[in-house]
Amino acid sequence: MFGPGILPHHCDLMHEDGLVTVTPVSLDAETFVDGQRISDTTILRSGVTVQFGATHVFKFVDPSYDHSMSKRDPGPMMKSRHKSG
Repeated sequence: MFGPGILPHHCDLMHEDGLVTVTPVSLDAETFVDGQRISDTTILRSGVTVQFGATHVFKFVDPSYDHSMSKRDPGPMMKSRHKSG
């Protein structure tokens, strides 16, 4: 992907244990979930918008999620990179 604000390695998208997450690789990697800039790993809920850089906007749709049974999700869920202990 190329465009304003897009880095060569911009972020990591992971699918693990039924969850999809997005993690910007640096503070310069402009990444937004539902319009909110993120800097840590964030769990993507079905229906949110994900924006990379200034112009690339996508809607995340989880095909295993039943959209007919749900109201609007409250938004992104932050997941800390730091482990306690």
